[in-house]
Amino acid sequence: MTPEVIVISLPDAKERRKSVEEQLSHLGVTYRFFDAVRGLEGHELFSKYDSQSRLREEMEDMSSGQLGCYASHYLVWQECVRANRPLIVLEDDVQIDQKRFGDFLGRCSGIPDRYECVRLFPPLGRKNKPWLKCFSMGEQLAIYKFKRGHKSTTGYLIKPSGATKLLEHAKRWIQPVDIEMDQFWSHGVEAYGVWPPCLKNDPRFESMIGYVDSRPERSLDITVYRKVKQIKDLLMRSWHNLSFRMGNS
Repeated sequence: MTPEVIVISLPDAKERRKSVEEQLSHLGVTYRFFDAVRGLEGHELFSKYDSQSRLREEMEDMSSGQLGCYASHYLVWQECVRANRPLIVLEDDVQIDQKRFGDFLGRCSGIPDRYECVRLFPPLGRKNKPWLKCFSMGEQLAIYKFKRGHKSTTGYLIKPSGATKLLEHAKRWIQPVDIEMDQFWSHGVEAYGVWPPCLKNDPRFESMIGYVDSRPERSLDITVYRKVKQIKDLLMRSWHNLSFRMGNS
């Protein structure tokens, strides 16, 4: 089934919407805007946010922008499940490689069901590179397994089975949505990405998330807690990747 293209965007983000419209019109792509949740206005989904656990891990609350971003993607996952069809989800600060994205759109209906979520942009982090080729989409395009998550939500293909798993995992919000999506060893939605990537962030647009510039000094008990959690996550991720490698050798 051919995925529907959805662009998450605030209703009044005129310049961003114009940029997306111009890029997708060149490809002749049918798409629609999905009105993003404005964090400052609040939302019933924010009740899922576990501030206490967040403060224990990060010594700071998530920003209203981060909560709004999480809620926006959560609502899109719900729509994916309700409609029972795959979606290509784009954020409105996306910059599209016309040829590569066009190639992906032309071939993505043939992607097997086991690829439940495929990131379409390059991962953040110099060391996070394509690791294991899993599925060829032609001479120049392939889906790879990554050892780590992509640390962003610029654009991705999501299938109903993957959206269901992410929704189940998102009963309690502690980290921003991109970091939660990266916990593939926990929710079971693998860290797949297309290579070469066909999307990236448009440098003309600044992030609207509202990150915190500085954090208070961490106490000893919180420092120890964080270190133990980081080691635990590293071990679980490494074991998951080893198991994946052995199962696909």
